[in-house]
Amino acid sequence: MKKILNIALLALSAVLVSCGGKDTKLVTFNVATRTGVDTGLAYKTVVMPISGMKLIMNTDIVLYSGDISEIHVAENTMPTGEKIPGFFVYFSGRAKNKLTNVTASNIGSYIVMMYDGKPIGLRIIDTVITDGRLFVCSEYGEDFDSMHKLAAEMMDSVKDVNEMKKN
Repeated sequence: MKKILNIALLALSAVLVSCGGKDTKLVTFNVATRTGVDTGLAYKTVVMPISGMKLIMNTDIVLYSGDISEIHVAENTMPTGEKIPGFFVYFSGRAKNKLTNVTASNIGSYIVMMYDGKPIGLRIIDTVITDGRLFVCSEYGEDFDSMHKLAAEMMDSVKDVNEMKKN
């Protein structure tokens, strides 16, 4: 299944490159752990830009722009009253099932949100997510207003990819 997704993403990338010069950046999600070995092509080390957390990330993409229906900027209030900024992502159709499977089989690991190949969000997988809605803590180094601009840019990417999927 992962090989099929990677082949599909490779084909989508080829289509994106051939589209009249329009540069479409992808939103992708990968699973990562704190421990492991950065070996071969299957894993790579990623350092989160704000927290500095170093993770061993599986290079297989588990979800991408074509699986998303909406992205919003949100704040999650912690029990201490502190508000954590992040991205609230809604997945559509079969992607809800993919998110359920990914979270069920990776409890205790992390899900890394990437945009254009750069980490911008991180969440520990602490529960099975069955409703297709994922809050990811921001690792985007800008202020809250610029997060809204980034979310709008990512939504444009989502719309472009979903349009290409239709064609």
